[in-house]
Amino acid sequence: MRVPRVLRAVWQACQFYGAAVGGIGVPGLWPEAAEPGRDGAGPAPGHPERLCPERPLSAAEAALARELADEDGRPRFRRDQYR
Repeated sequence: MRVPRVLRAVWQACQFYGAAVGGIGVPGLWPEAAEPGRDGAGPAPGHPERLCPERPLSAAEAALARELADEDGRPRFRRDQYR
């Protein structure tokens, strides 16, 4: 009678290990991760590093933007450059 109980515990441990190693998540555990329209480009809404388009850059931010831009004023590095 103890063998089925032990086998069930071993089977559940194997399932957990496989899910952890294989990266299989539990559906519905993190519903905010499945937001439609999120492609991973940029911080999430409400993130402190998200830029507000209605506010101009501060002097320090503008200096950093100029420093990081190329001769044409475009950003030197783009996310899609390395895809």
